[in-house]
Amino acid sequence: MKTLKEEPLSSLLKSSGVVVVSCIIQRDEGRVPIRHCFHWSEEGQNFVEEPILRHVEPPVANLLELVIA
Repeated sequence: MKTLKEEPLSSLLKSSGVVVVSCIIQRDEGRVPIRHCFHWSEEGQNFVEEPILRHVEPPVANLLELVIA
């Protein structure tokens, strides 16, 4: 998620109306994928990871995201 901290991309996403970016990363075989969810922070003017969803399996994270958002 280093890419989301780069000014041109984060500015482009925000100006396009994007305030949440989610991605699922498959680690090596046999390990559960990790979901990363980033929300736009008005305070920091950048995307900040939502740590609650990081270590949760993707299907459960989808349900939790509905409650958090």
